[in-house]
Amino acid sequence: MPIRKLAKRFTGTVEEQDRQKLAKFCAELGVLPISQVEPRVPVRVAGEIQTVMIVPRAGSPSLEVTVGDGEAQLVGVFFGRRKILGLTPGRRLILAGVASSEGTRTYIYTTAFSFANPHANTNSHSETNSYATPDKRAGCHRIWPGK
Repeated sequence: MPIRKLAKRFTGTVEEQDRQKLAKFCAELGVLPISQVEPRVPVRVAGEIQTVMIVPRAGSPSLEVTVGDGEAQLVGVFFGRRKILGLTPGRRLILAGVASSEGTRTYIYTTAFSFANPHANTNSHSETNSYATPDKRAGCHRIWPGK
């Protein structure tokens, strides 16, 4: 078996290997895979920022952050924001909120998020989603939208 893994490692594309590593990272955090997100249900997902765009919505700017977990993509929307420090392509984070679908895209509006720390021990933390207090679970620091 190790020879097959080694051969696959050298014959696979870099993008394929990156997707597999990202999917493994997200699975280790114990969050819901983006491909399994259902509309109108509170979710907690993780992934890597792929794009950051400012989109006008109802006359005010909104920051849209596209996040992928190696299998699917989701868009986090922050109303009234032009930028949030630290939200840059390539950064890994955890998003929490209520999902919604529009066409083929999945959105989370007014998203709570935290930066993911790949070296944190996630097994010792509970799975509650409290939006009222700072979050130190999973080695993350919550950045509050609107502040």
